[in-house]
Amino acid sequence: MRAWIIIGLSLPLSLLSAQESNSQQELQTSPRLPLSIVPDKNHVYVGEPLRVELNWWADLPANRLSALQINPAFFFDPKIEAVIPRSTAPEAQQIGLPIGGRRAIATRHLDASDKAALGTIQLPLYLRFNHVGITKLAAVELKTAFARKSQNELARYAAYFNNRLFEPIDPEQAIQILHTKSSPLEIEVKALPPTPQDSIFSGLFAPLELSVSLHPTEVKIGDLMTLEIKVESLVPHSLLSLPALQLQPNLRERFLVNDPPHAIWQPDSTLFRTQIRVLSTTVKAFPALNDYENAGVPLTKNPEGVRHNSHPKLMHELLNIFYGLLTHGFWPLLLLGPCGFIILFPIVRERHRRANDARYRQIKEAYRIFKLSQAPDEQWQAFIHLLGICFAYLHH
Repeated sequence: MRAWIIIGLSLPLSLLSAQESNSQQELQTSPRLPLSIVPDKNHVYVGEPLRVELNWWADLPANRLSALQINPAFFFDPKIEAVIPRSTAPEAQQIGLPIGGRRAIATRHLDASDKAALGTIQLPLYLRFNHVGITKLAAVELKTAFARKSQNELARYAAYFNNRLFEPIDPEQAIQILHTKSSPLEIEVKALPPTPQDSIFSGLFAPLELSVSLHPTEVKIGDLMTLEIKVESLVPHSLLSLPALQLQPNLRERFLVNDPPHAIWQPDSTLFRTQIRVLSTTVKAFPALNDYENAGVPLTKNPEGVRHNSHPKLMHELLNIFYGLLTHGFWPLLLLGPCGFIILFPIVRERHRRANDARYRQIKEAYRIFKLSQAPDEQWQAFIHLLGICFAYLHH
C-alpha cells in the first residue's frame, strides 16, 4: 500500500546549465538510461487521481552518476495536482531521488548480473486534473552527469539523506552530461456524471473498500463516541477526503458530529477519526452513511451524568422538531415572511377598518345581506337598505 509523502523540500542542486560552458562536459542523448512515464489509464474523471509510474533504467555504474535533474512540466501546471506517495518498499530498496524540486523516496531494483549498475528506479506519481478536456503531458527530460572515473558509492546513508544524485558537478572531474526523454502523453479528462438529488458525492473513486467502527458500543445519551471510517485505497493519503458528516441525512437530528474528521495515515489505508454524541433516546443504532457499513450502537437509559441524560420531555422533542425544520427548510422559511406579509396585509387592513369605522362596518354588513338575498322582495329591501346607509355615510 502506498500513501502520501514528503513533498515540497527545496533541493540544494547546482543547475547543469550553469556548468555547460566547461570544456570537459559533453551533452549526449544516451540509449543506456531510458526513461518512461506510464499511466494506469488514458481517461479519468475530473478530480479522480490518476496513477502514473516513472521508470528509469540504466546499466551504467551507479557511483559515477551525479547531479540528476528530472523536472516534469506537470509539477508546475496549476491545472494539475501532483502528489508523490510515501514509500512502503523495504528500506534496502529505497533510494532518494531529486524530482521537480522535491525530495522523493523511490524504489531501486538491482540487476542480478551487475549489482554495480544503477538498475531500475521506479517512482509512482498521482495526478489530479481539475479541468475537463484533453490534457497533454509534455515529455519528461532527464539529465545527469557521468564521471569518467569511479567515485564513492552511490548511497552511504538512508534514503532520506543526500546521495550522489543530489551532489553538484565537480568542475575538476572529467564528465559527460547524459540526456534522455520520455514520450509525451495525452489524458482525456471527463466531467463527472450527474449525482442523484438524494445523494452526496463523497469525492472518492473506485476501487476502494470502506468500513465503519464505533467505540464504545454501549453509551448514555450525550456521551462521546469515537467514530472511525477506514478507507482502503491505493490513492495517497493527501488526496483522500470525506464530505462533512453533518450533511449526511441519516445523522441529522440524531447525532452531533465533530467535523472535519482527523485523517491518519496507515500503510494499507487511511483512517478518518472523529467524535460524535447521540441526541435522542429514540436512536437504537448508528445508521448507514451512503455506502458505508452499519455500526450498531445500543443505548442505555441513565438519568445520571450530563443534564441531557434525564428522561425525554415534550419540550425536548418540540425543540428537536423545530431544529429539524430550520435545518431542512431555512430558505423556504426565510421567504415565507415576505410572502405572508403580502398576502395577509390586505386582510388585516380590512379588519382594522371595520373595527374602528362603524359606518364602514354597516355598509359592508348591508352589502353582505344584499348578496345573500335570493327572493326579489328580499333583494329589493336589502338594496334600499344599502342605498340608505351609503347616502347617510356620504351625507355624514
